[in-house]
Amino acid sequence: MGKEATLYKTTNLNASKGAQMRATVLVDNEAQGLCESEWGLSILIEHREHATLLDAGASGLFAENARKLGVGLAAVNVAALSHAHYDHSDGFDAFFQVNDAAKLFIAASAHENCYDTEDGKLCYIGVSRGLFARHAHRIEYVSRPAKIAPSRFCRKSSAKASSKRPKAVCASSWTNRIE
Repeated sequence: MGKEATLYKTTNLNASKGAQMRATVLVDNEAQGLCESEWGLSILIEHREHATLLDAGASGLFAENARKLGVGLAAVNVAALSHAHYDHSDGFDAFFQVNDAAKLFIAASAHENCYDTEDGKLCYIGVSRGLFARHAHRIEYVSRPAKIAPSRFCRKSSAKASSKRPKAVCASSWTNRIE
């Protein structure tokens, strides 16, 4: 789906075993090659003729970076949201504009209710208000491990909060696991 790693971060996972899986970072906090950066994350995972978008960054920048890399987001089969923070979710409006078929899988516990503290004050860091309602017909809520595509499953995350940022107050996170 996309150009080679010289343009941005691409990792061929299990390439020595011929698994033909590739993960391409479409946006994160470090600009590389043709791509711009933002505080956020979006990764395209390609495996066995299927493409999964994991998160969509904080804006439509991931889509612009995908265009620069020659990645056609219209061909993405499924999307997943790792957790309900703006820096992983707010690009989904842009994704749904270019992809009219892929479902977005999110944790049933994810809501527009994530806050953090900044200078002693509560600060909203959740998904764009109304995002889930605007795209309700495209969203699949999952409450236990679920197969979202061939060889792809959503499961509850057991990851600990990062020590680099204050712990946020929100619903439990979900992550994706390739099997």
